[in-house]
Amino acid sequence: MRRFPYFFRAGDEPENDARTNVRESDLFIHQSKHKGAQMDDQLQMSLFEQPDGSHQVVLSLPTGHYSMNSEQLSAVIDGMVQNRIRMIPAIPMDAPPIPNMQNVAESPPMRWAYDEMNDRAALVIRHPGHGWVGYAIPIPTIEELIAGLQNIVDVRNSQRQRPN
Repeated sequence: MRRFPYFFRAGDEPENDARTNVRESDLFIHQSKHKGAQMDDQLQMSLFEQPDGSHQVVLSLPTGHYSMNSEQLSAVIDGMVQNRIRMIPAIPMDAPPIPNMQNVAESPPMRWAYDEMNDRAALVIRHPGHGWVGYAIPIPTIEELIAGLQNIVDVRNSQRQRPN
């Protein structure tokens, strides 16, 4: 992955050099290893600010450019997620080390409810890029979660009570 510390203004083509430092945007470069593909095949993603303040993403492939608003991009992300669910190898069950975790949402809004019909909890957590992600959690797992979170609170409180 290459990082470009700029995004393009509305009306600028990705090849142009007109830039603004409003915020950082990643341009992803993918090198295909599929049979028949060239190693220089690229996927680039550019973020454009529109005159009304909204944003548009342009995906650039060797075959052309594809422009999407936020709703269209969310639909593409959802489709990619559905395909990733079916891919092998699956996402590992072991979580990455927490200090190195990426895509962390700071203090996300969440909602929960008891699903009486299936005797489980329904939990949805909002990620600013992934949207609302839902979970159906069995009651024994909820009990483990409560105990684990309470342990975090207890450790934090004991650390704050100690004199320095």
